[in-house]
Amino acid sequence: TGVQTCALPISTNDVVTVAAAITGAAQSFTYKDANAVAIGTVNGTTGITTSGGAVTLTTAGAGNITSASGKNVTTTAGANSGAVSGAVTMSTNSGNIALAGDVITTGAANNAATASAGGQVDLTANSGTLAVANITTSGGAGTGQNGGNAANINLTTAGGTNDLTVNGTLPALG
Repeated sequence: TGVQTCALPISTNDVVTVAAAITGAAQSFTYKDANAVAIGTVNGTTGITTSGGAVTLTTAGAGNITSASGKNVTTTAGANSGAVSGAVTMSTNSGNIALAGDVITTGAANNAATASAGGQVDLTANSGTLAVANITTSGGAGTGQNGGNAANINLTTAGGTNDLTVNGTLPALG
């Protein structure tokens, strides 16, 4: 849990489970693991949440990125900030992405101007399979104004079996 950007991009990082709550506006979370990492619960923090900041998870070696149900990745820009929600990027060097938790990006709601866009979601499983639950990108709500635009959801498998499984919905609301 922190206020400022948390960047741990070193390829020798090696934890079993990662979780984060970044509360500063538009502050990001970046983590690279030597092999596999699960989005889970650590010291009472569940999943990864930012206040509109980007989330980036990668693996340096052979290994998977996983999450259990309820272990969500959420980026929500602060109301009336005009900020676009943070993008979510996950990629494996050689492994699967298997997310039972949801990925949610929501742009800033606004009661005086047009609301902001949701953040783009890019998931890439190199030499592995990709399975996801619900992924939602949505623009913020506009009160008396236009709502924000949704963002793209890009799901990619490269090399390996190239299997893609969607176990939920992929709404882009804007």
